[in-house]
Amino acid sequence: MNKYSGVVACLLLVMLLSACGKTGTLIPVSLSPSETLLRLNLDENTSNISGHLEHYYDQQSGKELLFSLNTIKNEIQVYDLQQRQLHKSLTFAVEGDRGVGNISAFYVHNLDSIFLFPRNGNRVFLTDNEAKAIQRINYQVPDGYGNAIVSSTYFSAKPYLQNGKLVTKTLYQGNYSTVGNQELSTRHVSYAVDLSTGGVDNLPATYPNDYMADVKKHFQFSFSASKNGNVYSLWGDHSLYLSKGLNSEWTRVPARSAYLREQWEALPLGGTRMDRTRYFAASAHYGNIIYDPYREVYYRFVYPKVEVENDQDLRQLALYPVKFSIMILDKNLNTLGEKFFEESFVTSNVFVGKEGLYMSINHPNNLDNHEDFLSFQLYQLNGLPD
Repeated sequence: MNKYSGVVACLLLVMLLSACGKTGTLIPVSLSPSETLLRLNLDENTSNISGHLEHYYDQQSGKELLFSLNTIKNEIQVYDLQQRQLHKSLTFAVEGDRGVGNISAFYVHNLDSIFLFPRNGNRVFLTDNEAKAIQRINYQVPDGYGNAIVSSTYFSAKPYLQNGKLVTKTLYQGNYSTVGNQELSTRHVSYAVDLSTGGVDNLPATYPNDYMADVKKHFQFSFSASKNGNVYSLWGDHSLYLSKGLNSEWTRVPARSAYLREQWEALPLGGTRMDRTRYFAASAHYGNIIYDPYREVYYRFVYPKVEVENDQDLRQLALYPVKFSIMILDKNLNTLGEKFFEESFVTSNVFVGKEGLYMSINHPNNLDNHEDFLSFQLYQLNGLPD
């Protein structure tokens, strides 16, 4: 070894460590629980499991607000997260001149533009944070497709307003028990609603051309739209799909979980109702994809296969998973890390705030669960590259 070998070795080590810090490929990013437990007091008519959750940061006032849907009262409750109390309630009539139907979801574009999505009908309502003005917008659903799908719970689907068009998830309205791989690959998965005319254009992205090439699988997927692009996470596909812009095709990005190694199970077309419940609740699959705009990362929820001994446990599992993992990916969908959970969380009630990822502990098996509160454990990222 010559006299320069040690110096070169040291320089290479420094370069390697520097590269790890910049790319995040060799330093795993993970989620860690903070000491923060967020509790929001509820009235006696509000469940501690929300029908829809959405965080909004008001830059003018500096307030962090959490919007929560009470489907029974057809009401959006707005909580001040700094004060940890109810800020206001927006109650909407179902019928009449100001009726908006039964609200299934909403989207807070800003405090003067809150979109309400009724459970039925090809219409959306636009209101403000006082519910004073209500504007009805009818739109033309493309033949063969369903209404705009917006959700924060199961197979979450967050829309995005771009150039006067609302980009949303949709589902093909066909018989999925008979549709084949080739036909499915022609079906679009999102469209854009022109809010001024009500016209709707299917976006270019369709199901992958090999999604059901080997086995028929559940067709559901989670959708996250933002200024970063539209991201799709399918039930039975290790890859993620990213589309930049309204008229862009999507790009497939490998993103396999470390906890899904078995072959995909076939969708049970026959059998009993419990056979189908077992498939949806206990077989391996991917769930929600959620964008974190404060740290520019995505969280992808992963559900490994679970062995269930009896029907009662299966019914419980359908609502409350017993184990899951969360993948952390950068804005280009490169995997940064993954954390496995066996704690009792309600993964259908999750939101991103300025401090991190909040997950509901209102699980019947969680000792910190209290019926009179919306309760969340804050998780924060460790090891995120600069």
